[in-house]
Amino acid sequence: MKKNLCLAVFVLLTGIAFADRLPKNVLEMAREKIPADAQFKNYSFRDNEYELNFVDNAKSTYKVEIDKIGNNLALKEIKIESRSSAESKNIKLELEDVESLLREKFPDVANFKIEMEYDRGDRMKYEVEFSTDEYEAEIEVNPSSGEFCKQKFDYYFDYSSLKN
Repeated sequence: MKKNLCLAVFVLLTGIAFADRLPKNVLEMAREKIPADAQFKNYSFRDNEYELNFVDNAKSTYKVEIDKIGNNLALKEIKIESRSSAESKNIKLELEDVESLLREKFPDVANFKIEMEYDRGDRMKYEVEFSTDEYEAEIEVNPSSGEFCKQKFDYYFDYSSLKN
């Protein structure tokens, strides 16, 4: 009994010690790219990659992936999902409206493509692909509300710039 209690305490303390191992600079790098009201939920570290998860008051989720390359960190990917569906039966926004929303939210957008996608019968959504100097992005936009429902940003990193 005493042995089991000691083992349980050891496992608990070990778990707490490992939970505090997220380097401060990794959390700071992730926080720079997501809304200030997003609450940190958890993280994992595997194969030299941190995956941090956040949720905001609107219950949108944010998954931030950061590569650890030697002593360097590189922002790899951000995925954002809102609770709202990107699909709608009603189309209130035309392609030009979606382009305006895109340029308003991402002023440095270049090389964009917007397509109407038909899902589940008569439900539709806009799928947007574009790039900036910093990343390539894919976004699903609700054609009725204009909400950006799913967003994925793949960040560029020049691995050749690292010194061995």
